[in-house]
Amino acid sequence: MFLYTKSTKLCANYPNLSIGKPAAFYLTITSPLNPITVTEVGVRCGSSALFAEARKHNANDSKCAELGWVCIPLAVESYGCWGTEAQQSFSRLAARLAIQMGCSKSQATTIVYQRLSLMLVRANARANARANARALLSRARFWQSEEGG
Repeated sequence: MFLYTKSTKLCANYPNLSIGKPAAFYLTITSPLNPITVTEVGVRCGSSALFAEARKHNANDSKCAELGWVCIPLAVESYGCWGTEAQQSFSRLAARLAIQMGCSKSQATTIVYQRLSLMLVRANARANARANARALLSRARFWQSEEGG
């Protein structure tokens, strides 16, 4: 497995996860208040996530196909609703995990969501720490230039 990030893009590659091909997961967080999808939000939970899944497919399917991978967008709305493909992927992961751990699929599903939640909280904390460090460094440089000038 490898993992890389670029700005807000997170991709993880898991060998032989789906249909005998490696799967590339692309995480995206979207807001149900997005002007493009806001009219659908009142009709169906997850409509913003479905739109985000389609965007990820448009952006990544051709590159994944070149590499022999399956593109699986993991879209989540900022209020917590996961996209259909994410839910299906988590279900498949949980089924495998349940066999390995000797527990029920329900317990394994809970573990998958808990671990994912923890990973997202940690990634968010790192991103905030980096942003705060840049802001502090920028202020320090400003004050140094004021003192020197």
